[in-house]
Amino acid sequence: MLTQKLIEILQKTLKLHQSLYEIAVEKTEVIKSANIESLQNIIQNEQKHIAAIQMFENQRQELVARFKKDLAIEMDGFTISALLTHLNGPEKEQIQELQANLIQQVDELKNVNTLNQQLLMHSLQFVHLNLNFFDPDPESPNYTKSADEELVETTRSLFDSQA
Repeated sequence: MLTQKLIEILQKTLKLHQSLYEIAVEKTEVIKSANIESLQNIIQNEQKHIAAIQMFENQRQELVARFKKDLAIEMDGFTISALLTHLNGPEKEQIQELQANLIQQVDELKNVNTLNQQLLMHSLQFVHLNLNFFDPDPESPNYTKSADEELVETTRSLFDSQA
């Protein structure tokens, strides 16, 4: 009974991670195209997936705690791997397969998210470079008519604040 519930939770979690991976791949393309509106929609969709994954993770932890109690195990950090040592039969194999698939999917998702983070950092650096190009540092050395003249500090805004 509990093992079947655990299998269902792991299956749903795996499907959510697969869907989240597809969203992350789509996010890569949106970041490359610099489409901010689409990026916002993708981020909202990601947040919904993450909330659902967290809900299933909480359920999984509760089930593992129930297994621990039912098996009268006095062990801290009781995990699915530890639980597998107490199971036999096809359910054990199914849980092992789901666990392996979930680990693989999380690794793939982590790789795509790392790529997305790097792309976002490069985009941010490009934006800062452009801002610095249009609004140079007033402390930068300039040639003056006289070596004794002081640098007159001018503050300019990039945006016209007059209406």
